[in-house]
Amino acid sequence: MKVIRFLLQFIPTIIVGIVILYLSLSHFTPSYTIPDIPNFDKIVHFTMYMGLVSVFCFDIYRSEWLSRYDGRILLWGWILAVLWGGLMELFQKYFTDYRTADWFDFLANTTGAFAGILIGVLIIRPFIKWAKNKWTKA
Repeated sequence: MKVIRFLLQFIPTIIVGIVILYLSLSHFTPSYTIPDIPNFDKIVHFTMYMGLVSVFCFDIYRSEWLSRYDGRILLWGWILAVLWGGLMELFQKYFTDYRTADWFDFLANTTGAFAGILIGVLIIRPFIKWAKNKWTKA
């Protein structure tokens, strides 16, 4: 029961992880033209993993009991995001014939996850502290 209660704290993060899984492994052709920007896919990878870890940080800081351990949890969150990104690249290589694995995609995932930690610590944590103080005083 404690495991379920723990996982319920991370529903938004789990949803973003599932969306990344779907987008990483699905075979779809967009009905619009993708901008002709060099390395556009790396920007997408960076943004997806930055979003994943930012949402993870939000989940941590909105919880009273998780935020007490934020340093260790953030490190593990980053490690798990990096592993998730690596796993997606391996899945693309070995379980699809329409996607390819790319070390630079993995690097974009990793740096995006790090940027998500920075956003979490520098923006999300102060905002949630401010909001909690504002709502408790009202």
